[in-house]
Amino acid sequence: MLGSVYFIQEGTDGPIKIGFTEADVGVRARCTYMQVGNSSPLRVLGEIRGVSKLAERRWHQKFAASHKLGEWFWPSKELLDAIADVVANPPRPRPELLVVIPAKNPREVIAEWMDANGVTPAILAEQIAYTESHVRYQLDKRRWRTAPAFAVAIEEATGGAVIAEEWLAWEAHERAAYEAKQGAEDAA
Repeated sequence: MLGSVYFIQEGTDGPIKIGFTEADVGVRARCTYMQVGNSSPLRVLGEIRGVSKLAERRWHQKFAASHKLGEWFWPSKELLDAIADVVANPPRPRPELLVVIPAKNPREVIAEWMDANGVTPAILAEQIAYTESHVRYQLDKRRWRTAPAFAVAIEEATGGAVIAEEWLAWEAHERAAYEAKQGAEDAA
């Protein structure tokens, strides 16, 4: 699902929320909604359109040193410069990356990578700061709903052997095919 990563700041020098909103909601509407529960005036610093929720996760990771609480970050020079840069030079849409569906189940690719590198679920869990049982659960080949944050952590741990966006696209494709098949069987 595509939407926008947005940057909303409390006042002129307060913390900045790095959030995600679906395309049909809009950043201005999100800011208005947030203003109801906030005593400081909020202002939209900018947004990145046509991205997945994983883009928000990457911004959170990149500026973890400025993290305040939840999705709020202190307005460090690095963060303000990055926001100014992305507002001045928005990334060009790359729809071809959003529709890539790997031919092979990404979980099989991960299993092959783990075997080739001598990585057990326990080692992988330690590398990505998840429990071993959570890693085993997420890597179950029958699952179709991987948490985006987990997919990003795996992408980083495997050095890109599996691309998070492609993994999630594969799952959405498989889920849609299954649901279409179920619908056809129910109609018969």
